[in-house]
Amino acid sequence: MTTLIPIGYVHNACNYQDKPGLIKQEISTIEIEENYAEGLINILEHECITVVFGLDLIDEVHLTENRRAGGKWGIFACRSQYRPNHIGVTNCKLLSCEGRILTVQGLDACNLSPVYDLKCPDTSEQELLKIHNNILLKNPRHDIDYCLRNDLFYPLLLSAGQLTGVIDYDLKLGVLAGIYFVQMAKEKGCSYTIDSLSLIVTCPTALAKGASFVTGANIIRADYNHIGLPTLIFQTPTNKYILNLKSDVPKVIQNTKANPIVFWEIHIIAN
Repeated sequence: MTTLIPIGYVHNACNYQDKPGLIKQEISTIEIEENYAEGLINILEHECITVVFGLDLIDEVHLTENRRAGGKWGIFACRSQYRPNHIGVTNCKLLSCEGRILTVQGLDACNLSPVYDLKCPDTSEQELLKIHNNILLKNPRHDIDYCLRNDLFYPLLLSAGQLTGVIDYDLKLGVLAGIYFVQMAKEKGCSYTIDSLSLIVTCPTALAKGASFVTGANIIRADYNHIGLPTLIFQTPTNKYILNLKSDVPKVIQNTKANPIVFWEIHIIAN
């Protein structure tokens, strides 16, 4: 039987198990134990490293996970943290190495998590890109679903902007509305598929496109010339989610940390 002995520990501002995508935004340091320091020779030859660490704040095991956009996935077919042996493996960017202290970006380990191993990624960027593109061919919403699971507004906004050709205030409102709907649908345990989700809108074009991009909903009616506050209705097989824009919303939306609740109010009506 193999016994895992920590070679070091993670230090960052995340003291509880949050969503992995949010933890990855933190800059972390890894302090290597003195008796393993020699193993860091030439590590700066690599731009990225693979970190194997313990998920020591997790005490649950889930053999399946439900995706927000629908579908059940086995634990071995996804990157959920609720794994049988509570071990995480993440590729992250190596920013510096000073003595026994590594500074990295993109690590989804919490503060004081034990590190069991470090190694260089065993594949080229081109091979990683091929693998990712094959995933997108099978599931074009893979990256969108990841952002929704982690409430990541900024990358969703960038992708929506690439689709529409512009990033403006209305597009940001639409992206926030889509995020809000997905959050509430999950909270209510609402099961739906992209094919069964429709969107009725009374709002500007860019706003409607932002909400549709995030959720994958099909816009079945759009009154773009409506005078008054925008309204969006997400129709699922079980509920209507009616989003009304608040009258006192800020005129500026921060790109990095925008909260949908500040801009939208939601009403849920059973069909």
